[in-house]
Amino acid sequence: MSKIARLRSGTVWFLRILLALAFVTIGFAKFGSPMWIDNFARWGYPDWFRLAVGGLEIISGVSVLIPKTLKLGLASVSVIMIGASITHLRAAEPLGHLVGPAVYLVVVFAIWGLRRSSAPAMSSTRLELGR
Repeated sequence: MSKIARLRSGTVWFLRILLALAFVTIGFAKFGSPMWIDNFARWGYPDWFRLAVGGLEIISGVSVLIPKTLKLGLASVSVIMIGASITHLRAAEPLGHLVGPAVYLVVVFAIWGLRRSSAPAMSSTRLELGR
């Protein structure tokens, strides 16, 4: 493995771990933090929805760490952050509230892009399969 490939792989794992820690931590906070209870009530969502989002955040965070579920984890993080952005816009909150979801989406796309750029080209995969 080349030096650049090792650096890319290390960067991807670093970002995956950060994303997982953030989502697992925030997901657990949804289960009892007064701030999240108040926010979901203010946004007009029922308690069960807050708990469902928290559970999904925990599952998404863990999924990002497991190679076989990485794509599903990244997709679910994206959906959650798009939903968070829509919630902030519907509640007419200051645009600064969109920074968090935007940063998480950038991290998702960075992971996705760094992984794709290190994947073998499709034509070389076909050649290897044909041997």
